[in-house]
Amino acid sequence: MALYDSIEVEAEDLYITFHSIPDDQYRTYVKEQGLSYEDAKEKAIICDTQRRTIYDRTTGETIPKQFQLLNSKAGDTLSYRMLSEDGE
Repeated sequence: MALYDSIEVEAEDLYITFHSIPDDQYRTYVKEQGLSYEDAKEKAIICDTQRRTIYDRTTGETIPKQFQLLNSKAGDTLSYRMLSEDGE
């Protein structure tokens, strides 16, 4: 469990999902970032910010909160383990 200000957030409530996008959208995004497709074609776009609306028990208010899931920087390598829906 993590504590953000006075808000408790369980580890299982923060997660990273993977999405596949069409090649043309990827090429457009790469171009918008000022990169060449050849340099970026074997790379991924990592969005490690998660926005949640959560209940603050201290104030009794529901507030928007933003969490950065990774402390990553350019050039970092991520490894992962894929689980099925039943957790295996």
